[in-house]
Amino acid sequence: MAKSARSRKPFNRDVFLKDPAVSRPGEKVGGGYFVMRRGAGGRVKPSAFPFEHATQEEAEAIACDLSAQHPGVFFDVVGVLSTAITSSRFASANSAEIAA
Repeated sequence: MAKSARSRKPFNRDVFLKDPAVSRPGEKVGGGYFVMRRGAGGRVKPSAFPFEHATQEEAEAIACDLSAQHPGVFFDVVGVLSTAITSSRFASANSAEIAA
């Protein structure tokens, strides 16, 4: 097989979320603010499990840091505006974690 023209970086297991049910250090599940990169076509490129920030100011600071590290790349702060849920089973299982 021919090798891809784009070389890939070595797989670094430490950067990936090992257990999506566990918050990462500094993360606030239910905080409602995410930093997302916009790709070349202008589309938002979220990760499978984006890091959730507790405040808009915290997310904006991260977006500014990332834009300084990656000139010319757009980083948007996205916030949750509303939430709808239909399953009471899900709500009871996660309400304590989100409220914490």
